[in-house]
Amino acid sequence: LDLFCADLSDDGRAFLCEAIRHAPALRSIDLPVGSISDDGMQLLCEAIRHAPTLQCIDLRLGDCVSGSAMQELAKTIRLAPQSQSINLSLEHCDHRATAVIVAALREASDRSSFSISECITNAQVALVCEAIRHAPALESISLDWECFGVDVMQLLCDAIRHAPALQSIDLVLGEFVCCSAMQELAKTIRLAPQSQSINLSLEDCDHRATAVIVAALRAASDRSSFSISECITNAQVALVCEAIRHAPALESISLDWEYLRDGEMQLLADSIRLAPVLHHVDFSFGGLSDDNLKILSEAIRYAPTLRSISLSFPGFSCPSDDAMKCLSDAVRHSPAVAGFNLCGFDGDW
Repeated sequence: LDLFCADLSDDGRAFLCEAIRHAPALRSIDLPVGSISDDGMQLLCEAIRHAPTLQCIDLRLGDCVSGSAMQELAKTIRLAPQSQSINLSLEHCDHRATAVIVAALREASDRSSFSISECITNAQVALVCEAIRHAPALESISLDWECFGVDVMQLLCDAIRHAPALQSIDLVLGEFVCCSAMQELAKTIRLAPQSQSINLSLEDCDHRATAVIVAALRAASDRSSFSISECITNAQVALVCEAIRHAPALESISLDWEYLRDGEMQLLADSIRLAPVLHHVDFSFGGLSDDNLKILSEAIRYAPTLRSISLSFPGFSCPSDDAMKCLSDAVRHSPAVAGFNLCGFDGDW
């Protein structure tokens, strides 16, 4: 249920909360709560706590939410089952409201994941980082912040390195991340235990920032997996492929790239074939030509350590029979592949 642009009256929210509470198959809600009243927040929180199948909750909190309403939401965060994923946008929250919410995240004994976007003040960031550092059961975080200054990045990296149970870190890095901040993140990538899965979106990063991060991935002696999305320049793709090719302990990679230009698939294919211990690849490409599919197939066929493959091509029209035969033959004749998953083609391929 996505009501991103909805401006609901109190009566409208009451009807909506009743529907959320009793909907037999509702799994996800995305709601603005910028000017919600105390009574409205109580109704919403009760609906969230009692919704039978709700798994994902996305709330954008505004600057007109009272302290009492925030306390009610904090109670819900503490009491909601850990299977519920909670994403909060704090863009318009003041420091006091942020403190209430983050304290709840920190104290929730079984809250294993949360996602926070749009922290815009250093005070907000400091509170979130303290929660990450001390939350006893936190296994996964997702942060989409427009700007990472060096002080902010240092706080975050210290929190990541000392979090007692953290296993998965998902960061969207913007164009305003300074080089010193990138160096701090690179240090964390090198020092973080290999059990921590790190996903980085590089869509808005420049070449210098990308080079710092990828060098860290390449140099990490026990980094067995990483995930990178949104490489948008040839130079970024080349850096990532070099890291895959030379990382000494890399066993698994996940790449979610919108498209590949001429020559980029060959770079990626060569890195797969020559990676020393690569066991698993998970690729999602927004579009792929028959020629690029054939190049990828050759890499799969001759990669000596590759054991499992997952390929997704959302929006890719039906490939030619010749390209599909190349892919099928590559999987069949690969020396090590034991698992193969393919999805996303349109048409009756």
